Amino acid sequence: MSVNLTRCNYDYKYPVERIAAYAYAVSKKYQDTTKAKALDFGFGGGRHLRVLAELGFDTYGIDITQDALDTTLYNYGEKCPVPKENLIIDNIMEHPVFPENNFDVIVSVGVLWSLGYENLIGFMNKLVPLIKNGGYLITNFRTKFDYWYMKKENRINKTDAKVDGFGCPWTFLDLQEVESLMAQYNLHIEEIERCDRYFKNVEQDSYWQLMARKGK
Repeated sequence: MSVNLTRCNYDYKYPVERIAAYAYAVSKKYQDTTKAKALDFGFGGGRHLRVLAELGFDTYGIDITQDALDTTLYNYGEKCPVPKENLIIDNIMEHPVFPENNFDVIVSVGVLWSLGYENLIGFMNKLVPLIKNGGYLITNFRTKFDYWYMKKENRINKTDAKVDGFGCPWTFLDLQEVESLMAQYNLHIEEIERCDRYFKNVEQDSYWQLMARKGK
């Protein structure tokens, strides 16, 4: 077992409030959520798996690292909210793990923006086809008010910037860029909120958190 203790701290054990609220809002659109499939893409320590499962969704998770599975099982022990066989370690960029039009809702937090814009587009190209027409994507993106993007010396281009301690650049988007990205994939934003938090009264983490519906 390769438990990632970073994923056992508060940030990785407890869900993002607005993401959980959006998942709840989507759940109310179904008379029986047990007949609706949900995927946590990049489930990390399992914090949003629990949200989806407790809302009654037929819940699945996929992550590229074994320590995500090990850490999720460590965090929840025998009370893991999702059957172990529904937690998959694989890379959808390389393998067609799921069929198209398979999920009613996909949650992805802290993944799409974390490897640079080119990879963000690659993820979207693989992820959006998995969502049923009328289904939802619940996700977050870093804003350009973020500490790391505001440090001009870190910027690589219009969207990407270097971040200390990470080998890959992160992507930062303004509101218009988020709206354009969603429209490109026929995703219609129903809710979006900018959320900021500060460390040491200096470092500002800034996110767009959103819920978007696929199709009309």
